[in-house]
Amino acid sequence: MRTIYIKQGEVPKLPPLVATIGFFDGVHRGHQFLINQVIDEAKRNKMESAVITFDAHPRQVLQYE
Repeated sequence: MRTIYIKQGEVPKLPPLVATIGFFDGVHRGHQFLINQVIDEAKRNKMESAVITFDAHPRQVLQYE
């Protein structure tokens, strides 16, 4: 597993992948199910899997002032 920190405005070069995006503040059953679905889909398509999350709630990150 790799951890990649991306600053606002950066666009990293990544291989083709299957990803989920969300605020994974705790990996409860719902999050586990979703992450496992992403892993399974990536394996079926011979791709990498990724979880994209935020260090702050998405409303704080994406909301315009």
